[in-house]
Amino acid sequence: MNKKFKNISWSILGFLFLIGIFLIAIMLLKGGLWLSTKIYPWLVIITNLALVVSIFILLPLSVLKKTRRIAGSGMILSSYAFGATLWVWSLLLTYTLWGGVALIIGLFIMGVGVVPIAMLATTLNTLWSQFGQLVLLLVMTIGARIFGTYLVISYEKQREFDDMYIVSETFDASISDITKSYEDEIAIKIGSTDFSSDPLEPAEQEITLEESIDAIKKEISEKRINISDLLEEIATLKRELVSFETEYYGRVGILYVKLDELDLSIKEYFKRIELLKEKRAKNLVEIEKLIEEYFRDDHEKIKEEAEQYTEEYEAVKEKVILDEASENRLKTLYRELARKYHPDMAQTPEEKERFHEFMAAINQAYNDKDLEKMEELVTILKTPEKVFIKETLEEEFENLLSESEKLDEIISKLEEELEAVKSSDTYQLKIRVDEAKNEGRDLIQEMEDRLKANVSQKEEELAKVKQEFKNIAKDLT
Repeated sequence: MNKKFKNISWSILGFLFLIGIFLIAIMLLKGGLWLSTKIYPWLVIITNLALVVSIFILLPLSVLKKTRRIAGSGMILSSYAFGATLWVWSLLLTYTLWGGVALIIGLFIMGVGVVPIAMLATTLNTLWSQFGQLVLLLVMTIGARIFGTYLVISYEKQREFDDMYIVSETFDASISDITKSYEDEIAIKIGSTDFSSDPLEPAEQEITLEESIDAIKKEISEKRINISDLLEEIATLKRELVSFETEYYGRVGILYVKLDELDLSIKEYFKRIELLKEKRAKNLVEIEKLIEEYFRDDHEKIKEEAEQYTEEYEAVKEKVILDEASENRLKTLYRELARKYHPDMAQTPEEKERFHEFMAAINQAYNDKDLEKMEELVTILKTPEKVFIKETLEEEFENLLSESEKLDEIISKLEEELEAVKSSDTYQLKIRVDEAKNEGRDLIQEMEDRLKANVSQKEEELAKVKQEFKNIAKDLT
C-alpha cells in the first residue's frame, strides 16, 4: 500500500513538473520573441562578416599546412555564427506562420526542432525566398563545421607525423654516431689513423652484405620447408577426403540411389495407372513400352550413379594400408619432390608445363600410397646440377630477394588452397564424423540406419501402388 502511494505521488510530481516547464516556456516565449527580433539584425551583420572572413581569409590560410589549425578554428567559429542566425530566423518564421504552439513543439525537440518546422511552414505557405535562406544557412552551418573540423584534424595528424619524423631522425643520428664510434675504435685497433675516409670501407660493405645474404638464404630455406609442409598437408587432407567421401557414398550414397530407384518405380506405377484409366494403351505390353520410353533417361542416370559409387567404394576397400614407418617415408619423399617440382617453382613456361606432369605423377603415387613408385620417382626426377654463374654480392642479394618474394606468393596461394579445402562441405562432414567417433558414435552408421528405414517405408509404398495397379488392370480386363 505504501509503495503504491509513493508511485502515485511520484506520478503527480512528474505531471506538475511538465506543466511547470510548459508554463515557463510560454513565459519565455513572449520575451524570447521580442529579444529575437532585436538580435536578428545584428546576427545578419555578424553572419555576413563571418562569410567574408571565411572566403577571403580562412580559405587561403587552409592551403598552408602551418596555418590550417587557425583556419579550421575560424571555420568552426563561423559555423556557430551561421547556426545562431539560422536558429533565430527559424524561430521567428515558425511563430509568424504557425503560431506559438508550433514554436513550443519545435523548442521541445531539442531546441533545434524549429528549423525543420520553419522549413515545412515556408514550403506549405510557398514562401520560397525564406525557404531558400533557411537551406543556405543550414548548408553554410554544416559545411563550415565539417570543413573546420577536417582542417583541425589534418593539422594534428601532420603534427604527429612531423614529431615521429623528428624522433626517427634523432634515432638515425644516434645510430650513426654509435656506428662512427665503433668504426673509429676498429680503425684504432688496426693502427689506422686516416679518419677522413668514408665511414664504411668497401671491405666492411662486403661483410655486411654477406651477412645479409646468409640471413636471407636461411629465410629462403625455412620458406621452402614451409612450402613442402603445406603441400604435404594439402595432399594428405585431399587424400583423406577422397577416401572419406568414397566410403560415405559407398555406404550412404548407395542408399540414396536405392531411394531414387524406389521413387522412380512408384512414379512408373502411378503412370501405369494413369495410362490404364485414360485408356491411352490397348494392352499391358503397350503400357510397358510407353513406361520404358518415359523413364529411360532416369534409369540411365540412376544406373550410372550406382556403378560409380560401387566402383569407388570397392577401390577404397582395396587401398594399401602402410605401416607407420612407410607412411612417414612416403610423406618425406612427397615433401622433397613437391618442394622441387611444384609448378610455381618453375622459372620458364616450358619448365612449368613439365613440372605439372611431374606433380601429377607424384600426387598419384602419394594418393595410391605407392611407396615403391615414389622411390622410383625420386630416382628418375633427380635435380640436375645447377650451372653456377659468377655473381657480384649485390646481384646475388637481389636474386635472393626476388626468390624470397616468389616463395611468399607460393605460400600465400597454398594457405588459401588449404583454407578452401577445410571450408568444403566434405571436410565439415568429416569433422562431424570424427567428433562423433570420439564420443563413441558411428555417425555414418546412424545415417545408414535412417536411410534403411526410409527404404523400408518406400518399399511398403511401392507394394501398395503395385497392388492398386494390379486391381485396376484386373477390373479393366
